[in-house]
Amino acid sequence: MSFRLDARIPVLPGPGGDDERAAWLVEEGHNAPDHAIVVESFAPGLPTHTAGCTCCTPRGPIAEALRRLFLARAKGPFFPIVRIATSSDGEVAVRHVLANDPMIAAWFRAG
Repeated sequence: MSFRLDARIPVLPGPGGDDERAAWLVEEGHNAPDHAIVVESFAPGLPTHTAGCTCCTPRGPIAEALRRLFLARAKGPFFPIVRIATSSDGEVAVRHVLANDPMIAAWFRAG
């Protein structure tokens, strides 16, 4: 039996069981719960340019919001998960960033 630890922060859709300790990634026009400990918002849309190395690639609004969440977690308060409040198109865009942005994928994973 093989066990592999994945220490990346899970990003999960909508409300769930451990929401009081969750940070929220919120698409403009949606709301996070009042008890959210950290909230970052983003404007809908994907980055327009994806060519280039990881350090030079312009990041879209979702990647920038996730980067700010990672920095907020490092400074405190600690949160074990990120919940997203988006439209279905916004959720697809978040999953796209999680799968295709190497820097973001090193910190976060689709839960």
